[in-house]
Amino acid sequence: MAERSSGKVAVAAVVYVPMLLLALAINSIAGEGSMFWAIPSPIGPGGLQLAAAVTLAAVVLLSGPFLARRFPWARELEREFRRALGRLSGVEIAAMALLSSVAEEALFRGALQPLLTRIGGGSVVVGVLASSAIFALAHPPLKKELRPWTAFAFVLGLFLGALYAWEPANLLAPITTHFLINFVNLHRITRIDLDDRPPARREPATELGEEEAQELEEEVEAGLEDAVFEISDHVDPSASSEGSDEDEMAAKSDD
Repeated sequence: MAERSSGKVAVAAVVYVPMLLLALAINSIAGEGSMFWAIPSPIGPGGLQLAAAVTLAAVVLLSGPFLARRFPWARELEREFRRALGRLSGVEIAAMALLSSVAEEALFRGALQPLLTRIGGGSVVVGVLASSAIFALAHPPLKKELRPWTAFAFVLGLFLGALYAWEPANLLAPITTHFLINFVNLHRITRIDLDDRPPARREPATELGEEEAQELEEEVEAGLEDAVFEISDHVDPSASSEGSDEDEMAAKSDD
């Protein structure tokens, strides 16, 4: 089991290390300089950035269990990740979360967002929107039912792009958010039994109209009357026979 999990970390490294190298190459060709040099001080704006990064991660993480209980696509997404990853140790989860957060933020925020901002005439909004769209396309749905996941990735990309664009621009804030989200979600998804999760809450039944309620009441009353007659026949069959004899004698007297 440990060898299989380590193999999954190695597969993740095969994916994310080239992604990181691509980001560094794009950044170098564009003449932006090293994206990892600018690490702000935790005092002042840098501290506010980190506080915003942690807050954003907390909001996303708190919404995860709610979405899994409320929407079938969210539960199915977690099951797909669980089937693909199996159970992972804490070290393996941390390694995969670190690889994915550093590589993806380096590519989509550190390299592509400044480049797309320059292509968009210096508009930060264009850079954030375009890089978020590419970020969403890099998270395609595993099934048709999982398309909301791609839309969710686009929205998250907007917030991560805003964190990176917040002066002083740096990757520490978006990497922090991305790492916390991936680490906690991987820990939750791969180390719990998803089949034990309570079912999604059902929508309350709609109220009946007045006519429908009246018809239903009449049907219930008629059914109760029939049931009473059948029970009385079974309990006291002589009563029904006597009643029928009386009816026959009344008919003969009329004749």
